Amino acid sequence: APLPPPSGAGAPEVCAGREAAAAGRARAEEEREALRAQLSAGVSAATDQLQAATRDAAARLLATEERERRLKAELEAREAEAAEQAEAAGAREERLAATSAGRDAAEAALAKLKGEHGGLRRLLLEAEDGASRREQVLKKEADELRGELRAARDATSAQVGAARHTSASPRPHLGHISAT
Repeated sequence: APLPPPSGAGAPEVCAGREAAAAGRARAEEEREALRAQLSAGVSAATDQLQAATRDAAARLLATEERERRLKAELEAREAEAAEQAEAAGAREERLAATSAGRDAAEAALAKLKGEHGGLRRLLLEAEDGASRREQVLKKEADELRGELRAARDATSAQVGAARHTSASPRPHLGHISAT
């Protein structure tokens, strides 16, 4: 069996192994440091991205909340406007109903007045017809009275003429008759 090498003969190999182990450890430490640096850089990048995403989400949430407030305010304004319009429409309907009732009452009053007017017109026509007949009767009576008046005037004129004619002739004294 071979004998172990003398203590001085294997020493360079052991030293070289130790150096190689130390170099491997150093390289492993450098790789660990590089991995830690990469990990730290990755964590920092992820943290930055997470913070940016959080800020973006917060900004979008604020914008959404602001939009929701605006929409709620707009909805409330529209509801108030709709309520006002409904109230105005109700008032218009009431006025229309009152106007319609007033129109119906006016139409009924007009129909009544037309009926009264027709009755009054008939009475007026009857009165005019009666007045026309009375006028004709009165005209006839006036004509008769004129005729009688003419006859009386003619008779009076004839008497006056006869009286003049007799007064021109001497007559006996008639003191009891006075001249009229």
